Amino acid sequence: MSPEDRQKYIQGMIDFGLNIRNNAIIVDRTFAKFQKYQGTQSGLIVRNRFSSLSPPIEPFTQTELAALAALPLNGVLEVAGLGRGGPRGATTQVRIVLIMQKQIQNPVEFALPVEGSLMIVQTDDGWALIPKEYKPSDNIIRIKPGRPNKTDVEYDDGVGRTGSEVFSWTP
Repeated sequence: MSPEDRQKYIQGMIDFGLNIRNNAIIVDRTFAKFQKYQGTQSGLIVRNRFSSLSPPIEPFTQTELAALAALPLNGVLEVAGLGRGGPRGATTQVRIVLIMQKQIQNPVEFALPVEGSLMIVQTDDGWALIPKEYKPSDNIIRIKPGRPNKTDVEYDDGVGRTGSEVFSWTP
């Protein structure tokens, strides 16, 4: 490798590292399915199949549960996925809580917050965002139909896209 090419390579690696440090985000995420109560019952119950993990992971904060109850959500939240990840070197963290009650027919996208947390809740009338007003980033979360009766979720982590099949629906 010529000295000039070597210098370009080294500069490229430095730029790549700076890009990660400046743009990459760590995403803390909770995905849950919501099932409404039938009849006049009220309140919110959380079923966390991940509660046996050591150490146990709480899928929702008390503040998040209070905001969901205020929508109002009356029924059962079944935790479908928990996680935290992002590119090595990322220093900014955001939290996403996605709650769905049924399969969607078309993809939907929302801007991730620059910082802090965002709850995205599928309602009978569309989508509710909590908080309603937040500072959006250029990073996007995309919710889309996947294989039959499946929903995929992808998001930008600042240097690329990551995602997986998250929800499974009974036909």
